[in-house]
Amino acid sequence: MFSLFKKQKKETGDSIAFDLSVDSLRVAVFRRDEGGSVRLVKKIVKDLPGRDHVEGVAKLLVKEIREFIFHSVKESHQVPLCVKIGFPSDLLINTIETFSVERSAEKKGKRISEEEVMRMFHDAVAESRTHDGDYAIIKSTPLSVTINGYEIDIHKEWPSPVGEHIAIRAFLAKMPKTTWHFFSELPKMWGGIDFEFFSLQELQASLFSVLLDVRDVTFVDVSALTTEISFMKDGSIEFVASFPFGGRTITHRLSRELKLSFTEAERLKSQLGAMLLPEDLERRARDIIAESLLEWRRTWKERIALDPEIIFPDRIYFSGGGALSFGITSIFEDETIKQELFVSASPVVTVLDAGVFREGRISGEKLLGPGDMSLAALMLSDEKAPNSSARG
Repeated sequence: MFSLFKKQKKETGDSIAFDLSVDSLRVAVFRRDEGGSVRLVKKIVKDLPGRDHVEGVAKLLVKEIREFIFHSVKESHQVPLCVKIGFPSDLLINTIETFSVERSAEKKGKRISEEEVMRMFHDAVAESRTHDGDYAIIKSTPLSVTINGYEIDIHKEWPSPVGEHIAIRAFLAKMPKTTWHFFSELPKMWGGIDFEFFSLQELQASLFSVLLDVRDVTFVDVSALTTEISFMKDGSIEFVASFPFGGRTITHRLSRELKLSFTEAERLKSQLGAMLLPEDLERRARDIIAESLLEWRRTWKERIALDPEIIFPDRIYFSGGGALSFGITSIFEDETIKQELFVSASPVVTVLDAGVFREGRISGEKLLGPGDMSLAALMLSDEKAPNSSARG
């Protein structure tokens, strides 16, 4: 089997993307056509049994990934060109941190090269790894560079400035080492395959900002169990937050408080208003959902309050399987929340559909709805800056 890997490593254009969640797994087998567009060959969505501990979730996910790759190679007699794995905030801690560096005396007064700044950045990340012994940094991306108090546009040609005080603002994705241990074994198990690991929050925000041509925007991803908030300013990530509340949070509440099975509660939530129900049951279900929406709004405001200087732009994009599940976007029709969180009194709220990428970007089997946006991001990740992932 491993001899097959070595012989076939560069002979196939197929890649595999794994969109991970604590209770499900989305998989896409895809390839790039000669024209540069991405062709989706196969998509699989699999629900997973719940686990009480993150380490148990990680162990199960790695098992599923390993088995899928094994069967894919066995059936096709080809090795994937690349395996892309996207982690949600359920498994990561996503932060924005600033590394401050003072140049050595002999370098003061000399021009600062881009290579020098990148060396400083990598050294600072390495030092952070050393000091933060319980966490592995699986993803690090520089967002901005400030020299003597003046910000340098890192997306334009490097101006080779002069200065002594350098501050590098960066996005970091950290995972407990007890969890990362399981995923870090994958490249060792499959030595002939190139693995890339992504923070889905960072990938989606930075990639969609480019592909959708929006520079000042807030991306909100509502998954089954988590809400992620990414605020983009002038095309760069300015603020990130997350909290444990998603579409299935309400399903579990309906199930618990109405004494329904999970399946019955999910059906009730999705068809409320479209099916005839006993009046008392419908009233109680609507009350539970309304209370949950208030809690979601309150938690959102608490997370935003962590940075009192944040003023949101007038555009907000929702994605994720929970984005449409319980009327969450209706919260932003409330005039009071508009005044608290947005520059504009009338923000433009849009629920993204992965079908937006079918024209000229993704062909083949269809990606549908907001729930497939993260798969689309993984498939299109090569259109992002090359330092956007951690490679195994």
